[in-house]
Amino acid sequence: MNDDRMIIEKLRMPARVGVYPHEKDRTQTICLSLEVGLPEQGSHVSDALEDTICYMAVTEAVRTLALSRHFNLVETLAEQVAQEVLGYGARWVSVRVGKVGIVAGAQAVEIAITRRAECYDGFTRPVRKDALSWHSATSSAGSLSWTMPAPTPNLP
Repeated sequence: MNDDRMIIEKLRMPARVGVYPHEKDRTQTICLSLEVGLPEQGSHVSDALEDTICYMAVTEAVRTLALSRHFNLVETLAEQVAQEVLGYGARWVSVRVGKVGIVAGAQAVEIAITRRAECYDGFTRPVRKDALSWHSATSSAGSLSWTMPAPTPNLP
């Protein structure tokens, strides 16, 4: 089994998050980092985009999610991000979400979680129809479309 991963580091974006009254009526900057376990039948063999996870699609989907609604807790946002990324066929995902400049003297306050795909068998994986096109990820991030491809053996 490989341990290939994609890393998106310190992506800054606006989000609607916080429990305090002054946080509910405005966006604030968050810093998000992802480590994503790539599919085992990886693109390193095929050199094909459909055998990996498109970082542009993931980035745009996460940006859309962060503004899609108000999250009281950073923990909830992190969980939603993890589920979104797993929907792209990741074997696992580690998410760090930080509220920037929220505590005096600290660069950020972060939450870190790791989630694993529940039934990843190395051959099949759920695939979002928009996973190959980051352009469509921005318009369909709220509605997931799932397909299960036919099992494909790992090729040497």
